Amino acid sequence: MTSRPEPQTNRTRTIRYHSPEADKKKLFENTGLEQLRALADGRTPPPPISSHVGLEFVCVAEGEVVMSAQPDRSHDNPTGSVHG
Repeated sequence: MTSRPEPQTNRTRTIRYHSPEADKKKLFENTGLEQLRALADGRTPPPPISSHVGLEFVCVAEGEVVMSAQPDRSHDNPTGSVHG
């Protein structure tokens, strides 16, 4: 007789985020660098994905943008690792 594996624990995660800018034309009034600086210093709310992966800006400068993210178990693929 084969034993059945223990069922995995169901987990939940609540994510709070700002809705993206409704006026898409407004997003293109600034250069890409200006948009990133506005995100980094909080003048523009971050995109929804930022809340899910814990994305934060470390550095925004001409020719260089550094970001960090904090993956958790909700980002796992079926093999138990995070893609990317």
